[in-house]
Amino acid sequence: MVYLAANNTILNESTIKLEENGTYSSFLYGNEEAKKTILLRDSASTSTDSRPKIRFVNLGENVGNVDLFLAGERVNELSNRATETQQSTSLAQRFISSPREASGAQIVIKDSEGVEIVKTQDPYNFASNRYYTIVLHGDKLSTGDSTEAKARAPKITVYFY
Repeated sequence: MVYLAANNTILNESTIKLEENGTYSSFLYGNEEAKKTILLRDSASTSTDSRPKIRFVNLGENVGNVDLFLAGERVNELSNRATETQQSTSLAQRFISSPREASGAQIVIKDSEGVEIVKTQDPYNFASNRYYTIVLHGDKLSTGDSTEAKARAPKITVYFY
């Protein structure tokens, strides 16, 4: 169960099966009416190169299929991605070797028409031999200057280990 800390309201309740000694990432996303959760199994890449290992998780609402760009270059293996469901996590849980050596790179997410949805303000520093999960979340239809609209607007979050 996942609770809202402010008042112990249950946000999501589901049964999951975890393997002994397994490592997982779990994401709760959606909106008040349609809360969703996915569980990703974290597994190390078998690649021996030292380039950063990356994966992309599309949790965006109303975004359709999206493409991931690093430093202006489309990452083909992590593009044309629909919003994740638990049934589609086989793509999302897979780490690939970054097409770029360790360095700073601006992250951009574009829709299937090539229109930018969101980008990082500054280049993100990807280091050698590290694992990164790039997550798109938020609602493409959330526009405006209100605090609520800004909170629900598309964003990129990067988790690493």
